[in-house]
Amino acid sequence: MVGGIFIVLAYALAVGLMAEVWHAVLIATITGLGVGFAYAAMPTLIMRAVPANETAAAIGLNSVMRTLGSTVAAAVLGLILASNAVVVNGHAIPTAASFQLCFIIAAVIALIGTVLAFLLPKHEVPTDTASIPFVQTAEAERVAVR
Repeated sequence: MVGGIFIVLAYALAVGLMAEVWHAVLIATITGLGVGFAYAAMPTLIMRAVPANETAAAIGLNSVMRTLGSTVAAAVLGLILASNAVVVNGHAIPTAASFQLCFIIAAVIALIGTVLAFLLPKHEVPTDTASIPFVQTAEAERVAVR
């Protein structure tokens, strides 16, 4: 959720900050932080939500869906940029408005993802074996021996 908030913030800022090089560096840095938070948390969230014998399949599906999302996003945003280009000296150049539209679309999608993350139920699947290693306390060991 923290990652989603960073990404929404970055794309919202990008709509208005497009004039200087440092604007691009700032937006890329904030976006990178958001993606880092989101992608780093995903395997742990998945391992806590599925049975231990399903973690490999679930994490693999996450990778497939992440790749699919990136591919579709690149195609859609590429289409927007290409369809809103102006020709200057024989070269097609996307307009500033087309970049702003791409940033707005990305911010809205990131916001939807963040809201959906807030709505996810917080539960762990009870299993006999753990996907995530944990330290067992002395009390838990005494209960397990009985």
